[in-house]
Amino acid sequence: MRRVIAIFALAALPLCAQAESLSHTWTPRTEAQAHAIRGALALHSLRSRLREGGTIRQWGRENRAALSQSGSGNWGAILQRGDDHDARLKQKGDGNAHAILQAGRETEAEVEQDGDEVGVTLQYGW
Repeated sequence: MRRVIAIFALAALPLCAQAESLSHTWTPRTEAQAHAIRGALALHSLRSRLREGGTIRQWGRENRAALSQSGSGNWGAILQRGDDHDARLKQKGDGNAHAILQAGRETEAEVEQDGDEVGVTLQYGW
């Protein structure tokens, strides 16, 4: 696994040099993976003293975040560290779970879920 990550990182270096940010959204392929993400978001919510719903945490300046939910059993988190990030998470239906994690500066994410969807978006900008 480490070898695959190292090869990917080396192959991505020329692309990263031209880009201003790196972004990856991961959606689980198995129910076990989806369960793990839901569990991690549930633990984060317990730590933040939430039952279900969402949380937005920002460290830095000029960050923008919007989280909208309709339905039940939805978990959402937007965590921004750095400056000038923009994130929007819209969850409709039931049983959605997603986390947007942004670091560095000037990244932008927009995620929309329609029911029983799970994912994680990781972004770093420079």
